[in-house]
Amino acid sequence: MAAGLPTPELLDADIDSAHRSYLSAVEHRRLRTFQCRPPAEYLYLDNRWLGRLHSAGLLTLARLVEGGPVGRDGRDRPRMVIDPSLITALIDRWRPETHTFHLPCGEMTPTVQDVSYLLGLPIVGEAVGPRVIGRTWMEDVEVRFAAFGPSRPSWCIGDAPSTRGPSKKWLLQFQATNLRPDADDDSVSRSFEAYLLWLFGFIMFKNGHGNTVDKILMPYAREIADADEDQVSTWSWGSAVLAATYRGLCDACIKDDDRARFQGCALLLQLWSYERLAVGRPIVDHRPYELQYYGDLEDDRPTMGTLWVCPREQVRRTYPNFVAELDRLKADDVVWEPYSPQAVATRAPYGLSSWCTSNSGLWLTKTCLVYNIYVEAHCLDRVMRQFRYQQPFPVPRALDRISRGDHRLSRLGQPCSSTWA
Repeated sequence: MAAGLPTPELLDADIDSAHRSYLSAVEHRRLRTFQCRPPAEYLYLDNRWLGRLHSAGLLTLARLVEGGPVGRDGRDRPRMVIDPSLITALIDRWRPETHTFHLPCGEMTPTVQDVSYLLGLPIVGEAVGPRVIGRTWMEDVEVRFAAFGPSRPSWCIGDAPSTRGPSKKWLLQFQATNLRPDADDDSVSRSFEAYLLWLFGFIMFKNGHGNTVDKILMPYAREIADADEDQVSTWSWGSAVLAATYRGLCDACIKDDDRARFQGCALLLQLWSYERLAVGRPIVDHRPYELQYYGDLEDDRPTMGTLWVCPREQVRRTYPNFVAELDRLKADDVVWEPYSPQAVATRAPYGLSSWCTSNSGLWLTKTCLVYNIYVEAHCLDRVMRQFRYQQPFPVPRALDRISRGDHRLSRLGQPCSSTWA
């Protein structure tokens, strides 16, 4: 450090006193893992949806999580299981002050570059901001889906009516396998709308409400489903997923509730960990991607994350095991440049989805990320080693860019309380 340069205060005392790492190391509490289960079902895509998925920038991710395609051995391929023990061990290392994981080898964090290469989501486009949902949204959906589904939507989880959004049970009635080959355009659009809500609510923007989709996502799904292929609006899905995941990490790292659910995109977090950290990786087939992964469109192709979603064998370790492994993590255990030209060519000799590199000019952006009413700092200047650059010092914290009050606003625009999720 240069002479006379003050050391910046890194951690916030109020946050630290409630942080899981403090509760574990200082107060010796026995913490539990978070609930972060992926959906039990992986839905098929209908060919009549592909044009609009392509135009919306969602086709690559939809293929990544699609069910059904056979593996190289001719059998149905296995699906990656989200590991709650690994996710929880990472949460313990997250600091809201910096929006990074504090590891023995230094700070690291998922960035928009990781979202591009792992999920194949666009960074350009309008922000996925808050929408006004009318009080009659249940009746509106009932009328819109009446011709395709049951006479009355099941807005319930068990016996408790939900006003938060459509339930998964209700959405699955409209999946592609229930769509007739000669279905009219409106039925195809409604089935597609239900699929988008499933993709949004259970893959991209998982909430803490269990088996419901946040109703604020309903306008986005309907607009895409009802648009012509050449008139689909474009949104910055990649930055929104990262913002939602940052918020989920910031919220989770100060929770010790046994029933707490991780919010955000657990798929992104686990793929990021597998790609960069030698901790808990599954046994996978490292042969180059074959032509069966490639469609006719430039975004109907695999991502770097495709390698990890079809494991031969999932690694099973307990939460304390993963905590201990992260405590021992060294710089040599980290893949600092997983997306080098050589690494990409080795894994995907026929290329990756166009969305993996289309927005490379924005990977170093310091612009804040937005999802719903959440505004999150993109602190990539704290992790410049992930971009092959020398790490400068000092660098701003997340809370230096966004006020603590703004960062902790609830969905109603009020300061968060213990009941907020």
